[in-house]
Amino acid sequence: MQTNLQLNTVEHPVQKSRVLFALVSRTLFFLLTGGLIVVALIVSGSEKPLEDYIKWWTLQAILANIATFFFLRHSLKKEGLTYKQLINDQNRPWKQEFKTAGWLLIVGIICGYAGTVGGGFLVFGEAPPETMFEGLPLWAALVFLLIFPLSVAMTELPTYFAYSMNRLEQLGKGKWSVILWAAFWLAFQHVALPLVLDWEFFLWRFVAFVPLAIVIAIFYYKTRRLRPLMMVHFIIDLQVSVMILLSAWK
Repeated sequence: MQTNLQLNTVEHPVQKSRVLFALVSRTLFFLLTGGLIVVALIVSGSEKPLEDYIKWWTLQAILANIATFFFLRHSLKKEGLTYKQLINDQNRPWKQEFKTAGWLLIVGIICGYAGTVGGGFLVFGEAPPETMFEGLPLWAALVFLLIFPLSVAMTELPTYFAYSMNRLEQLGKGKWSVILWAAFWLAFQHVALPLVLDWEFFLWRFVAFVPLAIVIAIFYYKTRRLRPLMMVHFIIDLQVSVMILLSAWK
């Protein structure tokens, strides 16, 4: 089966513009979907749409994930590939994938906590804000409980790693250039999720994800194993969904 690692660049040449757009696409999609939610709140009569929008950041992410999925499908079709081929580029036993996901989850939690809390003290001089988990209606928290983590897992790392990283390499970029380009944009997208018009919040959201982004980018570059990363991503974001649900339940 042809995979993203076996792309025939003669028959299906990689377009540099499409790869560069893939790197920035999720940030743009977050801005677009966030803007749509703000407009919807204005139309519905919200007096503080920019503040009220923040509680709907998981919906913003879900809509951006849907846009990302269709962008990936379109781009892959241009190259004669499918989404299934993108995420199944190595035929390893699922038992091995689950074992790898287990220790990656530990690494992910450590890096995520260090980045989030450490970044908070670095930028704010204190623990980071908790606005990410408050205010969503209970019905929405229930609806988004699985849709949010599943849609993120299916689109985020496939975009930055399986799609962009491999194609940057095919365009002649070196090891650290490939790793840092993917890791930078993976971390940077979070400044727009949610979009809070405060430079300290921008900086914290970026810094918080830099350690984790670099670690998993190095892991993917060395192994080209996407499925364990997608599993871990789902579990971590499911935890976020549960925290939002518990907050809404109070």
